[in-house]
Amino acid sequence: MTLVVGMNFGEYALIAADTRVVCRYEDGVVENDDNADKIWKIRLGLIAGAGFAPLVESAEHLLADREIANVEELVQILGEERARILREPLANDPDVRQGIEYTEWMFSYLAAQNADKPQLAMTASFLPNSWGAVALNRACLLTPAGTTPEQLEEWLAFANDNLRPLERPEDLQANVGHHRQVVGRLMKMVADVNNSVAETFRVGVHAPPNRTGISEVLRYAPH
Repeated sequence: MTLVVGMNFGEYALIAADTRVVCRYEDGVVENDDNADKIWKIRLGLIAGAGFAPLVESAEHLLADREIANVEELVQILGEERARILREPLANDPDVRQGIEYTEWMFSYLAAQNADKPQLAMTASFLPNSWGAVALNRACLLTPAGTTPEQLEEWLAFANDNLRPLERPEDLQANVGHHRQVVGRLMKMVADVNNSVAETFRVGVHAPPNRTGISEVLRYAPH
């Protein structure tokens, strides 16, 4: 599973994801690969998925070279791919089906009415039109299966309590650096109680006018 962290600063959007992929073999052996790249670039900005790995990977391939006009088209593509996977024989397994239905995405984009400031949004079945924008100077999470309501509340509170608004565009680099530390600490908190999440992570930034970048693998290092 995956932990995805999103933060919306108005002047830029940040998406971070841990790097672990868990492989479970038929003989019961479990292996972890901690070098996965779960954030990728699309025409609209950045996107990361959390949930059923084959669905996330198939969506990545679908979006790789797709000319996507707007958020509604992106959400439609993701919804159609989920529906396709749910029709596959593998979805007859209750655990697999739950994983497919649990899968959600976090993404950045440029809104037509505010075309020079990246926005942040996430998909969720309970939201109008199956997606919603993240409020300014707020953090949001896509958490791994097994997360309790109490854990989600604790982790969200930590992220938002340590969120530092960007006061001046020239402070962007320092602001990203601060939140990279916040994300690292959060990754460690989650990894300590959920072994499907790694302490290692990548950070993606979508900044004006429409620049996107994704870091190498990082690890939390206390000051």
